[in-house]
Amino acid sequence: MEWIVKFLFGFSFLLIFILGTFKLHPFRKHQIWNISTFYLKFSYLAYLFFLLIFTYISIFYRDAFNYNPNWVNDVRMSLFHTFILFLYLFPTGIIIIRKKIKYRKHFNMIFGSVNILLTLTTLFLIVRFYFLNILN
Repeated sequence: MEWIVKFLFGFSFLLIFILGTFKLHPFRKHQIWNISTFYLKFSYLAYLFFLLIFTYISIFYRDAFNYNPNWVNDVRMSLFHTFILFLYLFPTGIIIIRKKIKYRKHFNMIFGSVNILLTLTTLFLIVRFYFLNILN
């Protein structure tokens, strides 16, 4: 029964990524800001990909995070969940408001770099919590 739940979550995460890709149209070339828009879109998709992997691992492989049910009220777990919520909401908000910004080229490059930074942070968390705990 557990494999069905894992499959459904995996399928839904894959569907979220595919819908995000179709919504962003990453291969459509913008007439004015072609490089900066391309950079922002692909940095967001890379970020989304690794964040969905990280979320899947944190849901189903809690041993990788040294999960302890007594930790639920701990400040560290609250900060961890707040950070994960920030990782979901901040870049998504950036993608939503990008068309309303006057200086879009600079906006796209700055927040594309923020997405890359968040992608590297998420990749670090995956390696740190999952792969290094498997080796121990």
